[in-house]
Amino acid sequence: MSARGEGAGQPSTSAQGQPAAPAPQKRGRGRPRKQQQEPTGEPSPKRPRGRPKGSKNKSPSKAAQKVRFLKNLKRRWEGEVQNSEVNFDVSLQ
Repeated sequence: MSARGEGAGQPSTSAQGQPAAPAPQKRGRGRPRKQQQEPTGEPSPKRPRGRPKGSKNKSPSKAAQKVRFLKNLKRRWEGEVQNSEVNFDVSLQ
């Protein structure tokens, strides 16, 4: 058979006791990763995801209130609203 794998041919460099020169590391493909930094101090709390609490419980803006007030005033003027149940107490200044 062949004497390649048995070491009967030329002695290898590691068998002589000399450390082999370290081969330079090959770079990986793509962008190199950022080195992780050690955290300093206490960690900041993570921000919650999604819609903030209470964001749906807002009153309409002043502009929207004014438009609503003017529409209701027009309806009352045209006679569409007979009862004074519509709240016209909103004072816009």
